[in-house]
Amino acid sequence: MNNYDKTVYTDVEIAKKPDSLCAKSWFHNAVDLTKASALAVAITGSAFAQEAPVAEEASMTEDEDVKTYTVTGSRIKRIDLETPSPVLVITREDLDATGFSTVGDALRALPFASGQSLNSSDAGTSFTPGVSSVNLRGLGNNNTLALINGRRAALYPSPGFNGFQSVFDYNSIPISAIEAIEIQKDGGSAIYGSDAVAGTINLKLRRDFSGLQTQVSFGDYFDTGGFEKKFFAIAGASSEKTNMVFTFDFSETDAVFNRDLDYTDSADGSDIGGFDQSSSANVASNVRGLTPSLYLIDPAGDPDDPANQLFPSGRASIANVDSLGRPILVPFTDTLTLGQFEDGNKFYNYQEQAGLFPETTTFGFYASIDHQITDSLQAFGEVSYRRLEIESNAAPTPAFLISGIGDSAIGTINFPESNPYNVFSEDIVDLRWRMIESGNRINDLTIQYPRLVAGLRGDIGFDWSWESAVMYSKSDLSNLNRNSVQDQLLQDALNGVVIDGETLYANPFGTNDPRVIDYFTISNPNNDSYEVLIADVSASGVLYELPAGPLGIALGMEYREDTLESIGTILNETGQIVGGSEGTDTFGDRDVFSAYAELSIPILSTVEAQVAARYEDYSDFGDTTKPKVALKYRPTEWLLLRASYSEAFRAPDLPYLFSEQTTSFSSSFLPDPKRPSDPPNQVRQNTGGNPDLGPEETEVYYAGAILSPVDIPILEDFTFSVEYFQFDQTDLIDSLSASEALALEDNIPGLVVRNPPSAGESVGTIAFVNTNFQNVEEATYEGWDLGIKYIKETDNFGEFRASVEATYLSSYEFAGAELAGEDNYPEWRGTGNIAWRKGDWAASMYVYFIDEYKSVFDAFDIPPTEAQWVFNPQVSYSGFFDTKITVGVNNVFNTEPSRDKDETLTVNPAVNIIQPAFWYVRLTRDF
Repeated sequence: MNNYDKTVYTDVEIAKKPDSLCAKSWFHNAVDLTKASALAVAITGSAFAQEAPVAEEASMTEDEDVKTYTVTGSRIKRIDLETPSPVLVITREDLDATGFSTVGDALRALPFASGQSLNSSDAGTSFTPGVSSVNLRGLGNNNTLALINGRRAALYPSPGFNGFQSVFDYNSIPISAIEAIEIQKDGGSAIYGSDAVAGTINLKLRRDFSGLQTQVSFGDYFDTGGFEKKFFAIAGASSEKTNMVFTFDFSETDAVFNRDLDYTDSADGSDIGGFDQSSSANVASNVRGLTPSLYLIDPAGDPDDPANQLFPSGRASIANVDSLGRPILVPFTDTLTLGQFEDGNKFYNYQEQAGLFPETTTFGFYASIDHQITDSLQAFGEVSYRRLEIESNAAPTPAFLISGIGDSAIGTINFPESNPYNVFSEDIVDLRWRMIESGNRINDLTIQYPRLVAGLRGDIGFDWSWESAVMYSKSDLSNLNRNSVQDQLLQDALNGVVIDGETLYANPFGTNDPRVIDYFTISNPNNDSYEVLIADVSASGVLYELPAGPLGIALGMEYREDTLESIGTILNETGQIVGGSEGTDTFGDRDVFSAYAELSIPILSTVEAQVAARYEDYSDFGDTTKPKVALKYRPTEWLLLRASYSEAFRAPDLPYLFSEQTTSFSSSFLPDPKRPSDPPNQVRQNTGGNPDLGPEETEVYYAGAILSPVDIPILEDFTFSVEYFQFDQTDLIDSLSASEALALEDNIPGLVVRNPPSAGESVGTIAFVNTNFQNVEEATYEGWDLGIKYIKETDNFGEFRASVEATYLSSYEFAGAELAGEDNYPEWRGTGNIAWRKGDWAASMYVYFIDEYKSVFDAFDIPPTEAQWVFNPQVSYSGFFDTKITVGVNNVFNTEPSRDKDETLTVNPAVNIIQPAFWYVRLTRDF
């Protein structure tokens, strides 16, 4: 390639350059169309976008080539990055300006990320401790496709959210290794296949760097411990034919516990209009008007006494305990209220021991190489490895002895009359015991992410290029659950167990012999892995020269193998872990063959159309084809209009298909609709994978307008955008309760399995119901993305940039219920950024906003969660011995998060930012 003007321009700056910068080739028309405001994204939101890979523009010689790019949302190379699809570009400098230290935190702050995301906060009892996911449009954590340099990677090895979803872990990518993030916002199944329902996030790692750069950063919370230290280094070298880049990263972050913060230190939400959940769900049930079954007392009256235990409601009183601290039996009553137990009794506050942010150590490396074999053939490769070591804490085990009732029941365990600490003269099955003496439940996790890519690319001639590669990626998790309690050993201890020649008994009402605690406390290892192998080949070029420009085309094929193994112990499989960690093993695999085609059609000099389709053949559920049609129209220099229609799908995650079946009983007594004369009974239910599931289907509608009034003096530095989106979903996968299965018996065959009818009966009794997942739900999600961007360069005062982005959720109807503005779906979310730079100095302010949202329990008059504002300022100086010094504070005003009255944490880490003020210093040095 010949010499070019190497200045990297922003989208608006390109629009303001004269035509003389445009190449006189078949690309000239495309550049001419975008000279007013090429806007590389609908709203870039960048503080300073100079580092964005926008365009290397050519000089004016006819024979010279022009640099072309492939942008997420299209596989056709082009000179202008403004495609018919809306694509948000976040540069490395943009990420730095947010102040966030992880990729997941930065992406979750985007205004069009809604709903409930998964993160490391309060993860001690999570299905996926340590994971970091992103939920674009609130359509689900598994409805956004994540790519690394344009290719898929292995998903998090443990199924998350409801124990069945497979999600991408953004903790697997260090934020400093990212060159840019490109986000397609209008659905991408026609281009990239399954999972790209809400959009596609392409993480572009650094591949073009020369020299050596190191970065050291450290920071801490103002209110509590949580010290973080990080190191990152990147080295690159190139010769005439070879280019290599290598990165290394290391970080350590201290743990923070719920007790460390004023707004997470108590499970009692009654002072903020919510529930007192200190003694778990039954207290909440009592507040909601249901019948309480049991409560907790502190027999000694000492809040710090480890013997905070539980007793059957109505059968004991704080004023009636014997010398051993055991409650003395009093007459039973079934008319107790919560108020009768508030005076003199202490509910157990599990927030004192529960972890909020886990202790984390990470390190890894990434290397890429490009080697020019011949003038038309290039070899390339990538290798990366990342290791995360996480210690996540949960409060001590709650032993809920509720015979056969409730999801947390441990079945037949009881507090026998023969136990000398049982003064009730009967076996007790309604008892709760917070087993503080066993210590915190701790998840020791080690997660590893190796990834390899090797391929060839080249030019065919006649403006055509091709690429082929093989990619292998794996995620591997080892999770040692420490201080778990096995229910059979607990029952043995309640019955009496011989230890060291002495018969010892577990005492739910007082201090236990340490040997008894050691007897029923265990460590339980789990191991999960997810592997992906992909082989692909693609080609793109000019199919035909039309009057309005070249007819571009891209073609490709892909073969993929996914393998999931989620392996617990026999204790998990048989449900013998008290207080959680129950579940079955999952072994699943699939192979997928895909073929796709895309056309870029210049209809007029001002109109471009995109037509795409992708065919996929799955080994487990069959095949599907998804199309997309999009238009880009520029009627004037200052106005860009575009619209698209596409169909998207999500193949069932492997756990939905292949999880082993488990058997339990419904949590309540249910009538049989077909045998109304029978008394209600607890119904046996089988739950697990459903191999007959089909894909979820989605139709995506998008329309947008971008205004760049360069000819109006007062507005010439502004860009405005407004975009409409709508996602219509059918066949959504949802689990059925036993009552729902009975109601749908005639609609979905196989949900209810009955015994043969007796003589004279037309319908037999219920043998069991299948409460596994089904394609049964529908949803519609629609709203607006709004944006304003300002760029101003001055001679004396430096460069100023500002942007405001907002998303308004006008409606989200799921399964017949309107969720917009409720629960995890606030109507408004927004971010703002104002930045300044002059010489060696730069400063910025990143602002995050999330609207209030109403409680899902609105019928109980719980007030809405309040709106949240967070401000992240930073200042940097680059003139100190080739070292850039950056100082910043996240949540500089130390604003407390909105209190969520429904959450056991009393805040909602899945939606709100719950971190207190965090200062940091970052030193970047070039060598």
